[in-house]
Formats: sequence, C-alpha cells, structure tokens
Amino acid sequence: MITDFYGSQILDGTGSQALSQILKFNKSVLCSLAAVILYLKEFNLEKILYNPSNFKKLSSEDEYMMLNGATLKNLEILRNQTDMKTKGSLFCILDHTKTSFGKRKLKKWVTQPLLKSSEINSRLDAVSEILFSESSVLGQIMSLLYKVPDVERGICSIYHKKCSVQEFYLIVSTLSNLETAVKALVPAVQVQVRASLLRKSLLEIPELLSST
Repeated sequence: MITDFYGSQILDGTGSQALSQILKFNKSVLCSLAAVILYLKEFNLEKILYNPSNFKKLSSEDEYMMLNGATLKNLEILRNQTDMKTKGSLFCILDHTKTSFGKRKLKKWVTQPLLKSSEINSRLDAVSEILFSESSVLGQIMSLLYKVPDVERGICSIYHKKCSVQEFYLIVSTLSNLETAVKALVPAVQVQVRASLLRKSLLEIPELLSST
C-alpha cells in the first residue's frame, strides 16, 4: 500500500526520496499512514501526504504560545479597551490583508504566537520578502490570489453539502485556474524566491491542486 502510493511518484522522478524517508518509519506508523491514505482517498485529498517534510512528530512540546482571554484583552490583541472595537488593536495595526482567508490566518498568527526562534525567523524572512522584494513573480502571484474567492469557506460548504451549484462551480474553476497559473510560474519561483518557507509554500500550490 505505502510502496504503491509513493511508488507512483517515482515514475515521475519525484518520489524516490519521499519513499526512502517513509520506509524509515516504524511498523505502527506505517500502518497508521496506510489507514490515513485510504481515508483521504475517499475525499481525493491524499496528495497532501506526498511530501514527508510536512509530517510532524507527535510531541507534548507546545508549538504556539497559549494566550487566554484575559491576556488577549489586556494586551489589546484583537480589540482596544476603550470601546472594545478593532481599531487601535494590534490586529488592526498589522492587518493589511487583501482576502478574507488571509485575514483569518493573520488573526490566528497574532493570537497563537510561535515559540521556536527558527520558525519565527522563517516567518519573518517570508514576510520581509513579500514586503520588500522586487521579484516580478511575487507580484504576479499576489495578483492571482487577490482575485480568489473565499475558498476555505467554499470548500467547507461543499463538504457539508450546503453549497449551490454556482458556488461549487466557482470554487472548482477557481482552484483549477489557480493551479494552471501558478504551475506556469514555478520556474520563476525556484529562481527568484529566496525565503525557504515562502518558496516551499508557493511550490506546494500546484502540487496540492493537481488533478493527476
């Protein structure tokens, strides 16, 4: 099962390293992975398992700082303490997002700060490159993403069978067009984008959206 799943990538010249990493796992992990692959195949989501670098070891160590309600209020993370509105809060100052799903991601970042310095620096490098890079490919990708509807909520609506035919078509066609457009920019991303986290995230877009 595992060999067949990752072996299909080897035929494309992309999976030999992934398979060698996977086969180093102990038997119980491999059995669990096989079960997850079968489950995700029911939803056509198994491609997210192609890249073992996305796997994280289960640990009791916290990945994020846990901020309780009192801390969020006292530090005015999401709302100011004068009139309890967003204006004047840390989130308001940092929020220059262009999409609704980008706004939700930023909100998660400010309410769940990273703990590891390496991850903090990786994120800073990625954000700095977006802000200050003169790379043409980043501008092209941002232009593409500005036009994307709220895919996150759309997929959730599709999953719960609450979307209309028009909404379903919009989400599916958007993802298909995005995959094609970003795939054409992959060579430029590999050359022009320096921040490892940003480059990795951009290169994963066509892989995750690919229908093959």
